[in-house]
Amino acid sequence: MDFARLGKFILPYVIVAFLAALFTNYIDTNKSNAVISDLKLSFEKERKELADAKSKALTEQAAKNKSLQNDLSVAEDKHQEELNIELTKNDQLTSDLNNANKRLSIQIARTRMCETSDNNSGNSGRSESETAFLSPDARQTYTSLRRNIILTESLLSRCQDRLEIIEKSVNGPASPAQTDPKSP
Repeated sequence: MDFARLGKFILPYVIVAFLAALFTNYIDTNKSNAVISDLKLSFEKERKELADAKSKALTEQAAKNKSLQNDLSVAEDKHQEELNIELTKNDQLTSDLNNANKRLSIQIARTRMCETSDNNSGNSGRSESETAFLSPDARQTYTSLRRNIILTESLLSRCQDRLEIIEKSVNGPASPAQTDPKSP
């Protein structure tokens, strides 16, 4: 066997096979690069869509939060104004009682209800024996208790309104079926 002749005969086939392998590798690499490039583009597109969706959701939530804060602020201002009016009335009553412009009396008759009367208004047809007047300490306790009741009612009203506003913000406006207790 002549290896030189065999080498000349096989060498071109080996070179062609080697070049074919290189060419196939080049084509596969280009295909892989194209697939990788497509995957990167797809990934970037999905990532951008997710970021846009998150951004939109955050913007909507921020708008809802701002609206909620505004609603809570308006309700708080309304309650504070109502509380100030009631406290002013109570302070005026306390002042009138202390200055003897009004008297705090308890009707001893059947109803036993508290009432205030002007000193100048007379007895309205009742005799003095039917009405008892409170001592200064009792008047002070009464107005102090009234003040505490006003504050407690205001606090409860504020809490109820806050809960309603927050519930409306979370669940949306209530439908008539939800608010009507007679509906099934």
